[in-house]
Amino acid sequence: MNEEGKTNMEDDEIIIDEKVIGEDGEVRIKTHCKGNILGKGGFAKCFELIDMETNTLYACKTVSKESLTKGKAKEKVFFILNRVVDIRDRDS
Repeated sequence: MNEEGKTNMEDDEIIIDEKVIGEDGEVRIKTHCKGNILGKGGFAKCFELIDMETNTLYACKTVSKESLTKGKAKEKVFFILNRVVDIRDRDS
């Protein structure tokens, strides 16, 4: 489950609703379907995530809350998040 949305299980399919706030302040709900697992690591799992509106395929890294209590794992997560923000800023 994601903090901004909800997870429903129907027919072994996991649907994730994401609340997206545009630059104009307009709120939209984007719906994604969780796909196959792409990989597992020491503190995270990576899954396919499919945008149900555009059929675009994304990779989604999920991190367990328990792993965020460990110093090294927490540092790694923040490093990854900073890299994602840097990449997004370059693409804008």
